Amino acid sequence: MALLDKIQQTPDFFFIQIGGNDGKRGDPIYPYIIRYGWKGIIVEPTQYWFQKLSQTYHHHSHIRLENAAIAEIDGEKTLYQVEPRNWYLRFIGGSLSSFSLNTLLKHKWRPGLKNNIVTNAVPCLSFKTLFAKYHVTKIDLLVMDTEGYDYTLLQHFDFSYIRPIMILYEHKHMSEKEEKTCRLLLEENGYRLEKQGRNTFAY
Repeated sequence: MALLDKIQQTPDFFFIQIGGNDGKRGDPIYPYIIRYGWKGIIVEPTQYWFQKLSQTYHHHSHIRLENAAIAEIDGEKTLYQVEPRNWYLRFIGGSLSSFSLNTLLKHKWRPGLKNNIVTNAVPCLSFKTLFAKYHVTKIDLLVMDTEGYDYTLLQHFDFSYIRPIMILYEHKHMSEKEEKTCRLLLEENGYRLEKQGRNTFAY
């Protein structure tokens, strides 16, 4: 993400990250947050990983943490996740959660994953509610990693209210049609797009 390096010194840089996990494991922006003191909000719905996330940012008062999921509307949804108390699955990368069971089962090549999936009802906030709660008026970077829900979130994002300077989202679990729809939506809102592995970077 070369563009991030160019704006790392921007005063009052503000980000929102949807799907924070523990704040470190495979996190594309953790080094920037620590190195440059970025301010932002990190949203993580699962209790186990939210506790780890809280430990990661315990001494960082400029980071706000929200124990919820982002969805189309406020309420509750069923979240499928790998049993977090299974140390072996955590060791091999089994820290996954998704609103889609089928998306989670794409990772069934991980030994034991299929038989260690549990469900939880998690609180959900819309983008509108999240923005109101934290008085968000601008976003420099929006990061999303929701194991198959990025498409839905992009479709329900109100670009007329807030237009993030940059967006990093996971296209890995999108169908070809969904990926194309997201690309067109973002291009219509003035973004350029670059594929970076399983993610797309829009700026």
